[in-house]
Amino acid sequence: MNIKGQTKEFFKDFDAKYAYKKADLGTKFHKNHIEIKFWQPLALDVKLLIFQNYSDINETISFSMEKEETVWVVKIEKKYEGKFYQFLITHPDNSKTVALDPYAYSLAPFDWEAKEDKIAKCAIVNLDNKSKCGIIKYLLKTEFNCQVDPIIYELHIRDFTSLKKAKEKEKLGTFDATLKHDIFKYLKNLNITHVQLLPIHSTYSLNENNIKMLKKGEGKGWATNYNWGYDPLNYFSINGSYSTNPSDPYNRIKEFKRFVDKAHKSKIGVILDVVYNHMMINSIYDNILPGYYYRDNAKVKPVIYPPLASQRYMVRKLIYESLKHFVEYYDVDGFRFDLSSFIDKETLDYCFKNLRKIKPNLVIHGEAWQFSDLDFKDSYVKGISDNNHSFGYFNDSLRSIITWDEFGSGPGLITKVNNEKVAKYRSCVIGNINNYKWPSYDFKYSKNSNDLFTKHVGNNLAYVACHDGGTLWDRIITESLNKDLKIKDLLDQYRQALILQITTQGRQFFLAGTELAQSKPADKSGQDFHKSFYSYAKDYFELNSDENKYHFNSYKTTDYTNGLKWNNLENPWIKKELYRWFIRLLKFRQSTKYFRLNSSEEINKYLKFNWDIKDQNVVDYSIKFNEKEEVRVIHNFNQSNYKTIDLKKYKVLFCSKIGIFNTKEILGHCSYILIKK
Repeated sequence: MNIKGQTKEFFKDFDAKYAYKKADLGTKFHKNHIEIKFWQPLALDVKLLIFQNYSDINETISFSMEKEETVWVVKIEKKYEGKFYQFLITHPDNSKTVALDPYAYSLAPFDWEAKEDKIAKCAIVNLDNKSKCGIIKYLLKTEFNCQVDPIIYELHIRDFTSLKKAKEKEKLGTFDATLKHDIFKYLKNLNITHVQLLPIHSTYSLNENNIKMLKKGEGKGWATNYNWGYDPLNYFSINGSYSTNPSDPYNRIKEFKRFVDKAHKSKIGVILDVVYNHMMINSIYDNILPGYYYRDNAKVKPVIYPPLASQRYMVRKLIYESLKHFVEYYDVDGFRFDLSSFIDKETLDYCFKNLRKIKPNLVIHGEAWQFSDLDFKDSYVKGISDNNHSFGYFNDSLRSIITWDEFGSGPGLITKVNNEKVAKYRSCVIGNINNYKWPSYDFKYSKNSNDLFTKHVGNNLAYVACHDGGTLWDRIITESLNKDLKIKDLLDQYRQALILQITTQGRQFFLAGTELAQSKPADKSGQDFHKSFYSYAKDYFELNSDENKYHFNSYKTTDYTNGLKWNNLENPWIKKELYRWFIRLLKFRQSTKYFRLNSSEEINKYLKFNWDIKDQNVVDYSIKFNEKEEVRVIHNFNQSNYKTIDLKKYKVLFCSKIGIFNTKEILGHCSYILIKK
């Protein structure tokens, strides 16, 4: 039977006939044996290949599996714990393929060898073995609201320690290394509520056995041994490069559990970035059942190959059960869905509803771009379809308003006034809700559905920089054509961007290193150097980037580029006027309710725009709970100052311009957070 490229109706019938409903696929340990179940309804034969060592080319022993309806089953002795396995499948046309178990809980260390035909080996691990897998002692007992309370710190595990002075050199870039360098004490001091990790699942284009921190010039283009993780290999297993011993399949499990446990002890949640729109190569699942796992007829592709067919029963099952595994077994606290618009609405609904039964405070958000092979109405897409799950949409409207972007939207408001962007920003102030009761003032706001995209403020994820698209510092220094900008001038813009973001309603998201002006100097030896951006600004941090360029998509380049620039904190301007200031800013946000209004009703009740200055390019609003509790926020995007407004009853809490502590006048190109005296 050839099922590749068949119709929707065909696959509905196929699922009705062949789908497997029980949640027991993969490896399960019993009292006297190990049972392995594998779904492949059309195969003529399936054999389990066992390897003594992960590096062995030939199997040590093979077992014939028995077909029970649509699954293949085998029972083996418990002595095979810790060994490695693959499946050998004989298809209806008598062709044979070797396949990975999609339900494998751990893998052998993987080396892609810069090729796209490698097949990983699964590891036979007993998840109930507490001595080998570790335990979670601490639960995240917090009362935060998963909609608007989170302040999220997006981090690639390797980046946190890759440029640190090694305490134990072999551990740099790992889960354990972050703990040795007190990551959660650091994040707690910043007032972060959640750390969001770039994909930690097993990834394809990496050599897990040869991890070292890469200096400038040590990249090898596409073969550079650094990886963000957006090329999935398996959805149940963890990337071995983040463990201290990739050769031990238990080690990665135990060390990630320890990481989560330490996070929860510090009352910090852990959010995982997950990639269910595509895989590195489609042969990973086509080797199992050709034509089933992907939408092979898709006219729009997330990367190179057709997307995962999330709407098919066994793919939906795989997605949900892998998410459930990380919630139940590792106790993670949320998920960020990469290119979520490629996942159908029914699958997302099913996952969100059932995962929230396990963990009601689960934080979920995704890239709900208008980019998919699905009809936009069949997924959750920003500006097209709203949701009732507190599923946050990355608010790219806000990012392109505040700073420039590489898609041609023009300069951001921190650089140059723009009437249209000011109007759009007003719509961001209210959390981009489309049921706000606007006053009758003669000012403009955006009515575009992409700017007013939700009825629920919990669906807004505010950000100005993330792992791709450039750090905030790099966006500023590559936008300016002024060679003479002082570091104070750059920090004034930087701080204004942060105030513009954090004074909008909704969930808040920051790229790791925002607090220290993280920068990603371009390295010619890495991948995609030609896509980096030139800066006219002085190199204040002495990073010595190649050709004075900075990387906006550094997924395959060196640690020189990607690592957190801890040395920036040695600059007194950064330590005092950014790092310490940022800590105070986040603390104010979390210790008050002004910028954490929980519903459109609260926003309509408490947030009111002011029109005292009567200038389209000034955004002025108050959040007032009573006569004593009130903040006023003023953003002046003009170059001119204003003295015509009486602000005697307010004092300055935060000002984007360094050294300003009074309200005698509203300075040009400046943002203020004022509090009633």
